[in-house]
Amino acid sequence: MGKFISFWLCAKSHSLRFIKEDKAASGIEYVLIAVMVAVVLTAFSGPIATAVTSIMTSIQTALS
Repeated sequence: MGKFISFWLCAKSHSLRFIKEDKAASGIEYVLIAVMVAVVLTAFSGPIATAVTSIMTSIQTALS
């Protein structure tokens, strides 16, 4: 029982220190921004690819 209490207090101490640390919050914010950018790129990659293909085809036709 004593080892469990000691482990719990140590884990609690490390958790509180991690939460209070500014670097951890900044890291989490950067990860969220990266995820949002990835979602937007994934969502719009199809329509953008279609538009670029259409433009390139028009240019190729005009040059022929």
